[in-house]
Amino acid sequence: MNRNFEDLNTKMGEKSMALAVACAALLDGEGGDQHQAITTAKTRDLDEYKEVYGVMSDFTKAKNEAEENITFIYTLIKASDEMANLIVDASGEGNESDYGEAYRIEPQMASAFDGNPAYAKHTWENKSYGVQKSAFAPIHNSKGEVIAILGIDMAAPDLHVIK
Repeated sequence: MNRNFEDLNTKMGEKSMALAVACAALLDGEGGDQHQAITTAKTRDLDEYKEVYGVMSDFTKAKNEAEENITFIYTLIKASDEMANLIVDASGEGNESDYGEAYRIEPQMASAFDGNPAYAKHTWENKSYGVQKSAFAPIHNSKGEVIAILGIDMAAPDLHVIK
């Protein structure tokens, strides 16, 4: 990779991470408690889901109006040391993944589950939205415990796929 590309990749990573941190902060406390109620009930058919989804959806709409290019926004809970499950998906436009969909925990996710926001060093490509940059931030309940992580995927048209 050339230096300019590395700098751009870092800049996009930091930008996506800042957005993940900002949205996760909106859910800390009461939103984290609501998220726990969703995971305990194992369903999206709750008022708490609508509340958490609404915060994430409103955040995405506001940021995209400011041309931030958030493609996907979602929460994950830790299922094991290797796997996470998707809980809330506020990506909209029919892009929502199924409740409980399993994902292998990557280093940036593990960092967020440990309480430290992080972004992926790599990028990936979505058929509809092109190259994406992902970042994650912890969500805390009212006791200050990390109960989930918030993930944001952003369009990164100036980058290419980095594995």
